[in-house]
Amino acid sequence: MKIIASPVLDFTASLDNPIVGEKSQLTLKIVNKGLGEARFVNVKSSSSGYTILSEPQIYIGNINSDDFENAEFQIIVNEKDPILSALIEYEDLERKKFTKTINIPLSTYTNEEAIKLGIRQKSNTQSIIVAIILILVIWLIYRYISKRRRMKKSMQGVSKWT
Repeated sequence: MKIIASPVLDFTASLDNPIVGEKSQLTLKIVNKGLGEARFVNVKSSSSGYTILSEPQIYIGNINSDDFENAEFQIIVNEKDPILSALIEYEDLERKKFTKTINIPLSTYTNEEAIKLGIRQKSNTQSIIVAIILILVIWLIYRYISKRRRMKKSMQGVSKWT
């Protein structure tokens, strides 16, 4: 008697930098919850709301029962809350082929939302540059005024002796 168990795959996705318009690493976690092994696992991602910078197809290999593997893609998020669309192809131990299409919504934020949520710190670069320029202008004005005062004093000293 031969008992065959099939793989049961579950999927989750995450972004390391979920901000619209920025480069991020998209991680698709594939978990085998079944009793059988998933063999020759291949992931093909198609972009929907993001631009894929890395290869859109990744070969994972085998995923044992009660184990997981990750497929990672370098992307740029183009719009708010894009959807990860991917085609997963794999075989079971009897070489029966399976294909599964997944659509997983990804949570992303605009720059303003990320600052409000504390995901990103507000940049102070512009304020620092303005402060440095202001200090430089004040310093130049101070030097100009003190130089004129010294010149006036030295001119008054010369006129007394003549």
